[in-house]
Amino acid sequence: MNTHETHSTLEFIEAEIQARINSFKQKVEFNRKWANWAILLTALLSATTTVLIGLNQSSNNLKNLSAIALITSASITVVNAWDGVYQYQRRWVQYNDTLMRLKELKFDIEYAKIRSGDDLSSEAVDQFKERYQIILRDTNKGWKEDRLKDVKEN
Repeated sequence: MNTHETHSTLEFIEAEIQARINSFKQKVEFNRKWANWAILLTALLSATTTVLIGLNQSSNNLKNLSAIALITSASITVVNAWDGVYQYQRRWVQYNDTLMRLKELKFDIEYAKIRSGDDLSSEAVDQFKERYQIILRDTNKGWKEDRLKDVKEN
């Protein structure tokens, strides 16, 4: 591979890495937000259920409270099932790990370019491509293992 081809290949890899960084930033934020919502909703519904049961026990005038407590209790089950299916917290951690690995790779490429005076060997470029593919493979493997584990458990 000549110098021009090596440079073009490296630009392609850098563009792909940046696109994945942008994508994983969005995935991290999305899953972080939904993981926090699931935790907050579960806590809120649990506390509400407890208060409603307590109020129902202490007052004969509030007969509908037990029905509302049943609804909030059932809602906890729905929120936990939803979170169990989509595993927001697990995805948040996994995608954040991928994001950090991609940023590390980007840094290493930039550092290597500076050290080499922007004249990297084709072997170095191929090593960066391989690291990029390993990062994506590892992420996909983790996602696939989680999905298969869910299938086996159900």
